[in-house]
Amino acid sequence: MKASDCRILIVEDDVIFSEALVYELRRKKFQVESVVNGEMAFDLFSKKTFDLVISDIIMPGGGGISLLQKIKMLQPETPVIMLMTGYSEITIEQARSENADAIFCKPLDRTSLLRIISLLLGLENLNVVTNEASPATTIKLFFQEIAHTFESSVFRFVKNGLFLPIVQPFPQVHDIARISFSSSSNTGVHEIIMSSNGVVKWIFFKEKSGAQAEIGVEFMRLTPEDEAKLARLTT
Repeated sequence: MKASDCRILIVEDDVIFSEALVYELRRKKFQVESVVNGEMAFDLFSKKTFDLVISDIIMPGGGGISLLQKIKMLQPETPVIMLMTGYSEITIEQARSENADAIFCKPLDRTSLLRIISLLLGLENLNVVTNEASPATTIKLFFQEIAHTFESSVFRFVKNGLFLPIVQPFPQVHDIARISFSSSSNTGVHEIIMSSNGVVKWIFFKEKSGAQAEIGVEFMRLTPEDEAKLARLTT
């Protein structure tokens, strides 16, 4: 499937934000329509075929949670990406229980959004640019809120952060992580390269086309020295 074959419905009451997102997706050759609330969206969804829906959560005239429930009842295979602004609009547990496919926090990292869209729709032609970490680099993310540490040597950098595959327990959007990077030598010695804080900006739940669940973390207050160190971590 090509992007030009895919129809996306955007549900967003912030007209400026919606127009910017429509422009970005059309620039990637998607067919895009937009409406300003959940009631209008479900009416349009019932009459036309859409391959993916991107919806805000809180909107006058019909919110995103109700729309998500209706879409999943009518066409459970249709991917739905939820957009949130506030801390308490939706919990990760609620989003998963309602079968949302991903949840993003505004403002969006568009590179990450395009990558998740490509995973959900099985596309390979979006030319989403990411940088892989060096195979000798290990990352640890500690979340105090869930008292859990994720460790992985498989992750990718985007412009202001990174994403990596995870298993449960899921953190919440807006949770803060303490991030540390270390490198391993041939002798097995691990050297701490740098550490920083990050905030969870998006979570991808569904396993589509063999993809794992993932989280996206945006760095907080990186110094020029930290940015230089991160640049050296990519292959």
